[in-house]
Amino acid sequence: MTVTGIDGKKSLDASVIRFSDHGLYAPGGRSVFSFGLPLAGFLHNRSSANQPAAPVYSLKDEPPHYGIAITGVADRDGVTVPVRLAASRNDEPEMPDRSNAPPPTAPLRLTATVSIPDQSVAYKLYRYDGFEKVPVRAFNANADKAAQVWNVPPRSGASFKVSHDTHTGATVVFRAVPASAP
Repeated sequence: MTVTGIDGKKSLDASVIRFSDHGLYAPGGRSVFSFGLPLAGFLHNRSSANQPAAPVYSLKDEPPHYGIAITGVADRDGVTVPVRLAASRNDEPEMPDRSNAPPPTAPLRLTATVSIPDQSVAYKLYRYDGFEKVPVRAFNANADKAAQVWNVPPRSGASFKVSHDTHTGATVVFRAVPASAP
């Protein structure tokens, strides 16, 4: 699960932790993607977590605790603009019972939408085929690391969309920066 934020109050006991299970919990057949739970009620031992009135998710009330936080795009120049992704599916093929082989991949269409903050400026949208290829600065100077580049001319509107056909086993990363950026 991914922690998406903490609505902080003056004390941790009054704060709410926000997280996503990426649609895994589906009461009544409808996926719930976002949760908010008071931090004060988030810690449980196994017995209290199994109680009918306990929240769906809880954190073990004894060490060790583990977590991950996505703090944003690695961009040491501070030039990237938001790119939102939409996917044609939110599941993967299931792994066969008693199998050690990964499930087969399935077709996937990604739609990347770039938010254009200054419509008088040209932008570049980059697609990379792996995190190891994504620069953390000088995106335009490292354009050769991208698998694909789109030029977004000035006055193209408040957003720019492209679609990319791939599969569920692929890694696809998008970054958008002003064309004048380093």
